Formats: sequence, structure tokens, C-alpha cells
Amino acid sequence: MLRRLHPGETPTGPTWKETAEHTNDGGEAFTINEYFATRPEMMLGQMRLSGGMYGGNEPTLEPDGRALADALAQAVEKLPQGIYEAQSHKIAEPTLEESIPAPDFVKPNAYCLHDGMVCIRGGKCFAPAHRHAQRYALAHPSFDSGAGCGA
Repeated sequence: MLRRLHPGETPTGPTWKETAEHTNDGGEAFTINEYFATRPEMMLGQMRLSGGMYGGNEPTLEPDGRALADALAQAVEKLPQGIYEAQSHKIAEPTLEESIPAPDFVKPNAYCLHDGMVCIRGGKCFAPAHRHAQRYALAHPSFDSGAGCGA
């Protein structure tokens, strides 16, 4: 399983970056990824020299008689267990400030002043604007559109 290493962690487990020689049950030799060369049971078929999209006698993974779903299930069962660490992502509930309904007459992405706070319309709601917009509004009193923002 590929995952980002933790800081200071050294790689462990099977190698997979290089190529290696593989000979199939018919005596045909191939250069393939080293992971599959040492674990041919993880392939979802058999390597053969057969016709491909660009010509004949090309290395091709051919079906081996198993249904693809069965072959995949068998390969997944052979993967190491207990190494996956699920990441938890907490999604913060929107605060009241982040879900102020915007009136229809305020254009999308328009800035306005709502209850003394500079907001920007995104979708159907206002969201607090960035600090530079707050500074701009304070420096330009005409920016206040009064009741035009649903105040």
C-alpha cells in the first residue's frame, strides 16, 4: 500500500520502484515491475506475449479464467492487514456569521457591510470578508451601502 512516510520514518515492506525479470508458465520472459515479478499471484491474470493494440508479440496481461471481480478479491485478501491509518477530517459546522442569507439584489462575489462587518456574497449567503477588505471599508466610509445588504 502506498502512503506518505511520517517524518523520520524509513521505507519498509516490499520494493516496487525497479524492474525485474519474470518468466511465465509458458517459458516466456518479460521485464516487469519487481513487485509483480516476486508476487505473480498478485497479477489479475497471466503475462503472455500476444497481440496488443500496437502490434503482435507484446507483453500483455491476459485473463486466466477467473472473473475479474474474483481475481481482484483474491489479490486484496493477500494484501497486508492492519497497516491502513484512516485520516479523520472534521468538518466544522457553519457559524451564524458564515451563513447569513444574502438578498437577491446583492450580486455574487460583491462586498457589502452587514451589521458592521464586511461580507462577500458567495452563493446564496454572505461570508466574512478578508482583513484587507475590512481595512478598505474602514478607510472608505462610502463603502457602507447601509440597508442594501440586508442590515
